[in-house]
Amino acid sequence: MPKRRRVVSEIVASLMLLLIVSALGTALNSYTLTITQGQHDDLTSEMSRAEQTSINP
Repeated sequence: MPKRRRVVSEIVASLMLLLIVSALGTALNSYTLTITQGQHDDLTSEMSRAEQTSINP
């Protein structure tokens, strides 16, 4: 008896690929927003310290 191979339909494969790419895109976007927010916070605090130093030498 020959072995039956299970074949994933093209539509299901495309949907799975779309799901994987969407998940990776969402994760990358979240990571990027987290990093840029941290950099923004660092820059804001540095500017605040610089203003306080220039006002009170």
